[in-house]
Amino acid sequence: MIKINKVDSNNPDLTVLKEGGRILKEGGVVVFPTETVYGIGANSKIESAIDRIYKIKNRPKDKPFSYHLHSLEFFYDFAGKGIDEKQKKWFNKLIPNPVTLVYYDTLLKTKIGVRFPENKVAKLLLKEASCPVVATSANFSGEISPESVDVMDEKFLTCVDFIIDSGKTENKTDSTVIDISGVKPIILRQGAYKLCD
Repeated sequence: MIKINKVDSNNPDLTVLKEGGRILKEGGVVVFPTETVYGIGANSKIESAIDRIYKIKNRPKDKPFSYHLHSLEFFYDFAGKGIDEKQKKWFNKLIPNPVTLVYYDTLLKTKIGVRFPENKVAKLLLKEASCPVVATSANFSGEISPESVDVMDEKFLTCVDFIIDSGKTENKTDSTVIDISGVKPIILRQGAYKLCD
């Protein structure tokens, strides 16, 4: 029997979110809502947890996940000196919006995707986790990203440790992925946000 923890999207039960945050922090895998689609997340510092998401989704290892964080302040502490002022300006301009921003980390010498879900349940969950969380859409690779738990594959749900259900998502489509590492932003995937907005 799959246990689904239902919460009110406007007034979520903090007990549920604290439990979800604890599970994330300790290396579990959690399904949660965002304003775009439902996501599946894990603690980015625990390799075995990240590996589980790859296995659950049947996703190629060469397709990295984006970080999901609860605030810009937390991100700037997390990224430290790896993000330059030019890219910071784009973060300050485009957040909050349903976007995943891909920046070039000058210390790690690689591109990293970052997302700031503008959804009360997601923000509180990520805050409770108090760690950088990697996440992606909660579906098997190649399938449509889910707008609710109701449309998710039961086999998928049996593979995770904790499920938070707050009903249908607001935008019902994936985030827009924007590469801000170059001279000007480049849309890598069109989604809920239009850059000209």
